[in-house]
Amino acid sequence: MGDSSSSSAMAAAARRWLEAIDARSADPAVATDAAWRGGFFDALALSGIRVSLAERGRASCSFRVPAHLTEEVEFDARVVDRKGSLTAVVVEIRKKGDGRLVAVGRQWMSSTRPLKSKL
Repeated sequence: MGDSSSSSAMAAAARRWLEAIDARSADPAVATDAAWRGGFFDALALSGIRVSLAERGRASCSFRVPAHLTEEVEFDARVVDRKGSLTAVVVEIRKKGDGRLVAVGRQWMSSTRPLKSKL
């Protein structure tokens, strides 16, 4: 799946992306910033996220779900398969205190690499 330096760079980029979304979620201007590619709903959903592990093909994070919804949870996301430009992922969400499984999500998605700027 590539050398370790590119894997480390990808993991660092994933961590920065997740943490940037959290930072932007605290900014009231996010709701009106059409140029922000992360989107308001990404910021809303990932508000307060803490990245505990980011490596190629896997991210492990936790965040506090609002009290009116439930208690604090942790989630673990893993890439489980790749076929061409398609990637399959599995996400497990567990209660932080006892590790009880709350939800499992599975998804196939198409991925592309961003084009480099010509500037």
